[in-house]
Amino acid sequence: MIFTLEHCEMILAGKKTQTRRIARPFAKRGWAMDRSYAVQPGRGKRAVAYIAFRCMYSQQLQDITDDDVRAEGYETREAFAAVWDRINAKRGYPWASNPWVWVIEFRLEAR
Repeated sequence: MIFTLEHCEMILAGKKTQTRRIARPFAKRGWAMDRSYAVQPGRGKRAVAYIAFRCMYSQQLQDITDDDVRAEGYETREAFAAVWDRINAKRGYPWASNPWVWVIEFRLEAR
């Protein structure tokens, strides 16, 4: 699973245990609860860790709770929204558009 370098560091530090991914209509995801996923700081980069999914559900982005913001690794919704826009606005999914997302709760696996 591709993350920014900043997010990889947060995962390794135990500060990030959730991620949100755009829920594109009709796009089939091959994610499963019973397997490990590599944490990569970019496409084609070597894995820095492995995570296992604990739970996955969909919601609109702005329905994120304060607890979820902290699980994403941020102190405030504003900080999370700013990072979201930095990553996703140029792809057509700014915070203001309130897109549907997959919420993935995960745990860091020992290797």
